[in-house]
Amino acid sequence: MSSLTILHFHGIIMSLTGTHQVQTSPSSDNTLENIKNLLMQKNFQKVRLIIASCTEEKFAAGIYNEIFPKMLPGCWLAFLQNPNLNHVLGPRELISIMNASNAAVSHQNTNQAKKKYFHLVMVAIARNTNWCKMLSYRFFLDYILNSKDLLEHVIFDLEFMTHLDYVHMAKLFDLITEVDDQKVILEYLDDVLDGSYHYQWALYAIEYMFIHCPTMCEKISQFQCETITAKLQAAFLQNKHFAISVLKNPQLYAFFGIESTEAYQHSLLNMNDFKEIAMHFKKSDTLLFTKYAIIHVDLAAKECQASLETLTIKLSQELVITPSFDRNNEQHSLANVESQAEVAAPSQGKRKINTSI
Repeated sequence: MSSLTILHFHGIIMSLTGTHQVQTSPSSDNTLENIKNLLMQKNFQKVRLIIASCTEEKFAAGIYNEIFPKMLPGCWLAFLQNPNLNHVLGPRELISIMNASNAAVSHQNTNQAKKKYFHLVMVAIARNTNWCKMLSYRFFLDYILNSKDLLEHVIFDLEFMTHLDYVHMAKLFDLITEVDDQKVILEYLDDVLDGSYHYQWALYAIEYMFIHCPTMCEKISQFQCETITAKLQAAFLQNKHFAISVLKNPQLYAFFGIESTEAYQHSLLNMNDFKEIAMHFKKSDTLLFTKYAIIHVDLAAKECQASLETLTIKLSQELVITPSFDRNNEQHSLANVESQAEVAAPSQGKRKINTSI
């Protein structure tokens, strides 16, 4: 028996028993049709209300197809915020919504009211943890230049920020143009380094940002980030790879009390490390190239001298040991000769006695 037949009999039974079903206005079965009609009437506010209150998952795909081809950010936002509907959105749909919103807020002809909704649409996507994992947290960095709302979400939602690796933390810092926003990031990192679950993440972030963000050094001093300063100075003394990166950039020398025209002979580095630094300056800074090359040559000479001394000692020990073995062999040979002489002497005596007889 078909579903339509069942509904027919159900209606007959209700009419015979005097039972009537209470209908809501609009009927849930007519939701999609109502939305279509309201869109034709350009009653977008009513459409938003219907979408926001919809509890029927079966309408999700239909509503999506009706509203998203049209530039209706208020309706989009209602859809994104309704868990009964937004489950139909995958990476392709989300990227399409982000791109359309980004283009709209960048366009001069988009009115301010609509722009506000488009900003909120991008933030709504960034606030959804599942969508962030689906797209990746770093995905949103490409949109923050055109959306102040999205930027504020990224830098003030600390849980969001800790999902960015150190490379994309550096990218975020470089993208930001407002001093106050840069200060927020550095102060947060400073607090985390003072003791936090995210300590190691923050340490990697500041080391990478210090090397790769041109303004990082200046901003650390400007905002008086004492913990960051202490951690970077410790990293310079204890982390060989970080130290090499610093020594390749004379603009960072002053932060560690080094003259920008002087070569720094770091205790953790070997002759090959100084050769690497020297070669880095070969075309850009003849003076530093020469100074680091001299350190390399000096260390190489010292290493050769140390190797020569070790070899000399080893040979001396072998020369001392070898004669002693010769003396032992010589004494052993002498003993054999004497013993053979003692054996031979009595035999000769017997022969003489026999002859005389």
